[in-house]
Amino acid sequence: MKASVSTARTIVMLTGANYPDLAADDRVLADAFRAAGWTVTIQRWQDAAPEGDLALVRSCWDYMSAPEHFLETLQGIATRMPLWNPIETIQWNLDKRYLVELAEAGAPVPQTCVIPAGERPALDAVLDALNVDEVVLKPVVGAGGEDTWRIARGDEARWVEAVGRRAALVQPFLREVLSDGEVSLTFLDGAYSHAVVKHAAAGEFRVQEEHGGRVTAWTAPAEVVAMGESVLSAVRHPWRYARVDGIITAEGFRLMELELVEPELFFRHEEGSAEAFVQHTRR
Repeated sequence: MKASVSTARTIVMLTGANYPDLAADDRVLADAFRAAGWTVTIQRWQDAAPEGDLALVRSCWDYMSAPEHFLETLQGIATRMPLWNPIETIQWNLDKRYLVELAEAGAPVPQTCVIPAGERPALDAVLDALNVDEVVLKPVVGAGGEDTWRIARGDEARWVEAVGRRAALVQPFLREVLSDGEVSLTFLDGAYSHAVVKHAAAGEFRVQEEHGGRVTAWTAPAEVVAMGESVLSAVRHPWRYARVDGIITAEGFRLMELELVEPELFFRHEEGSAEAFVQHTRR
């Protein structure tokens, strides 16, 4: 379901304290807006946002330290100007338990166990429930692979260190991420745009660039694009941009994340994609 269109000409691009001038990928987008005649203001989300016709959530990758403050700030901005993605969508997508909802709607999500904050189930019990010998544990609110653990049977010491501090998801570790990487499908204004593959560095399983990962452009097969479209069809909130992350296994595509808050959209890896997004925005 797509959000309503805008005739905005002044755009506020929200960023984080670690990226005062936006991340490199978002600078490409900012340049595309300027080239199309827009006035672009880059603003840390922690600071009072100036007036504008549209606010776009971009390089806000430090929100994990204060997610409630982040949402409160965005809610305030949304009362003064359109916010993309809309606040209701961001609220829903900020907590990774949305994956459970999507799985119930038929999305190809790996079997998932939710562990509430403060609970510390035995490692073997979780592994047995998932019928695997190795899992990934990640916080329900987080980004960039921060505080994400790969834990195998017998790693009780690491399990005790990782679990219980905050609410987390546990899923089977999909080994294809080591050999084939994780694919990311970018959708703009309701339609598929382009894709990349993210590869983990040697000795690492997280594919993010901050953990040594690398990104390559990729031509997604029609069946994989169709899977991304199917995932997004289950979303009951409006969106203008989306990134569908998954791993292709022997059993098919498996959804790892649906990014609707502040994902890198890999404009640098698809010529003309930033300009296309600007044209969508103009309409």
